[in-house]
Amino acid sequence: MNIVVMTGSYHPKYSANSRCLGNIVEELENNHHITVISNDPSENNSRGQYRNHDIVRVSSLRQKKRKKIEKKINSSTGIKKTFWKQLLTFNKVIHVSKTLVSKYTVEYELVEEYLHALNSIEDKIDVIIPACNPIESILAAQKYNSSKLDTIKIIPFLFDKYSTSKTAHWFDFNRSLKMKNHLHLEKRMIEQSNAILTYFSWADHIKKHFAQFEKKITYVEHPLIKETDDITENNVIAQSEEISIVYAGGLSRKIRHPQYTIDLLKEIIDVNQSVMVHLFITGDCNQIVNEQIKGYSANIVNHGTVTSKEAINAMKGASYLLLIGNDDISQMQSKVYEYMSCGRPIILLYKHSEDPIIKVLEKYPYVCMLKQDEQLLESNKKTLVSFIESNRNSYVNFNDIKKIYYDSTPEYIANKLIKVINENNGGETQIDNTYHASL
Repeated sequence: MNIVVMTGSYHPKYSANSRCLGNIVEELENNHHITVISNDPSENNSRGQYRNHDIVRVSSLRQKKRKKIEKKINSSTGIKKTFWKQLLTFNKVIHVSKTLVSKYTVEYELVEEYLHALNSIEDKIDVIIPACNPIESILAAQKYNSSKLDTIKIIPFLFDKYSTSKTAHWFDFNRSLKMKNHLHLEKRMIEQSNAILTYFSWADHIKKHFAQFEKKITYVEHPLIKETDDITENNVIAQSEEISIVYAGGLSRKIRHPQYTIDLLKEIIDVNQSVMVHLFITGDCNQIVNEQIKGYSANIVNHGTVTSKEAINAMKGASYLLLIGNDDISQMQSKVYEYMSCGRPIILLYKHSEDPIIKVLEKYPYVCMLKQDEQLLESNKKTLVSFIESNRNSYVNFNDIKKIYYDSTPEYIANKLIKVINENNGGETQIDNTYHASL
């Protein structure tokens, strides 16, 4: 089959959603022709190849302008730097203003860029698998299919929430004001799709608003339990480090603020100076982190944004992996599966006792779960110090992880996807049972 996958930022700097899709693509690429259309404004080459599949990169004019201005900021000093920063702010204000007055939170120029990429594919497309987020990929896929008289199978993979998202619409009032419109858009999105793959975090939302489409929905886990490559020589985690803690993921002033985490880490370092903390972060908290770690630069290093390979390399070489819970627990953080695949002891700092990550980690052999609470700071410090001291050399073999979380492996979910495709083609379902037989 000729399958097109549409997503956000892809190789080499994957978004969380693209990492999930990328794992599935790697399972399918040897038996099918795969093209990934990604939203990568930072990449210079519009076309490329990775492993055994093609990549077509797209970006809107706004995104390209933003990247150019960011480069100017990084390369400038003094008044010029201030000018470029102000221009970046001005462009952001214009973009947000347009979003606020529009009927939907959709970047229509990006929809057209995705559509243009689809039209550039010469061979007949059999199946398109767009992702949400970005919602624009699904809209473009359905618009393209309409131009082809609905002859293509459209099977979106819904990762992030759209209508109820606390981050996609910029402001709570904007989300509330447009809720009816966005629910209508989601309904149309499901109606015009042959089938839907999504996480269980969508289940309540679908039952509440789209119960009539339940037969179209296939629920799956995150396809992220995957054995990673061996550690390479350029790992930032030095072999001389006695105890290393790594956090690799996004931070957000709104839903994943780092303040409590930094406070607790500083308390741990005050007790044990051999603890080294490495932060590999994306999001809008770089300045906050850099301010908070002043005075602890010998023990806490903020590496900023790095490639997925660099982050995984650090995770594999760490003594402990740190996970920070969300304020918004309506959907699972995918990072937990990548952490578990590394086999290292995991430290979870959660905000809410109902966080679904807690249930997932209950089956993991080496885990310390602490609630972010100022009144518990001293107690959490003692618990974490004890956990670190008693699990220095702990490690979980990947085969054991795979048995525990078999339904979160890329091969398991790729087989589910092929089953859904075949069912919508009216043909026999052909599933590779080799993996299941090995359990």
